[in-house]
Amino acid sequence: MLATRGTLKPVVAADALGVGFQDGAGATVLNYVGLKVWDADGTVLASRFEPAGEGSFRLVVDERSARYPITIDPVAQQAYLKASNTSQFDQFGQSVAVSGDTVVVGAYQEASNATGVGGDQADNSALLSGAAYVFTRSGSTWSQQAYLKASNTGASDKFGWSVAVSGDTVVVGAFLEDSNATGVGGNQADNSATDSGAAYVFTIPPPTVTAISPASGTTLGSASVTLTGTDFTGATGVTIGGTAATSVVVVSATSITCTTPSHAAGTASVVVTTPYGSNGANTLYTFVAPPTVTGISPASGTTLGGASVTLTGTGFTGATAVTIGGTAATSVVVVNATSITCTTPAHAAGTASVVVTTVGGSNAGNTLYTFVAPPTVTAIS
Repeated sequence: MLATRGTLKPVVAADALGVGFQDGAGATVLNYVGLKVWDADGTVLASRFEPAGEGSFRLVVDERSARYPITIDPVAQQAYLKASNTSQFDQFGQSVAVSGDTVVVGAYQEASNATGVGGDQADNSALLSGAAYVFTRSGSTWSQQAYLKASNTGASDKFGWSVAVSGDTVVVGAFLEDSNATGVGGNQADNSATDSGAAYVFTIPPPTVTAISPASGTTLGSASVTLTGTDFTGATGVTIGGTAATSVVVVSATSITCTTPSHAAGTASVVVTTPYGSNGANTLYTFVAPPTVTGISPASGTTLGGASVTLTGTGFTGATAVTIGGTAATSVVVVNATSITCTTPAHAAGTASVVVTTVGGSNAGNTLYTFVAPPTVTAIS
């Protein structure tokens, strides 16, 4: 007996050799197909899946004549891939190559007149010119990373008849290409060598990081940031200042969200790594230490507030708030990195913590200020 946890519901296939797992909306998000069971002698045993009530299913194996151990081998379909410009007769899937988390699929009868990488897929005036598509996997999610065409797209060239991939390098064959060029990088314009054929080599670029927002944060870490750049698809890690960021989410090929690590104060390099490499070093992010407050002058004042005070400490640059006893001070002026002037709020009598907040965080609590109630006169004689 097998059961699922969470919201996925198992549905046994009509041939009883597979199980689909559906989400709450009824969409199948994972398929197990091709159930096969064999014993120690390699003898295939009769087997099937059966429904077994809500959220459960049963695997039935006829092992009466089997010699143990028994091997059970279902195959999980993880993805269903289609071209970004699906069209009839394109023959998408005629050629396929896999390397790690990268799949290249050829469609040798695709007809657009685009050239190079990521061209216009809409103009189908170059019949049978062919195309190739690059998909990458991040976790269990596949997405199309590139649309490839020959640099000299021509009708009937059948670019994509054959494809190969190894690491960051893709090779696409067009066995009916017509140029009379020789060697590497020759003249592609003279099509006097009918059906001579050609091969095209593409490299998948490493990512680039152009910005991070916000661009500074506390040395304590745990700040949410968004990275902007290119070729983030399939990213396997993000470091900031050489330390791994957490909660990394690849939003798109140009955007990643993550949470900063703790780090010493100063500028830091933001680096994204994919199966095709890492971006270059930079100084895009700045870790800022929390401020410190060492003194306040005068150190006491009326509970009615309205007193002008000067705070002394470190790391005041860019201060966004000052509180005294948990209540916001007013008329805050950051004089410099070590001095702030402000006006006290009204507050109950007693000691109070003076706290400055910057992008680097807030200083620790203290008892630097004392609110003093005004005197009262109860009698005169």
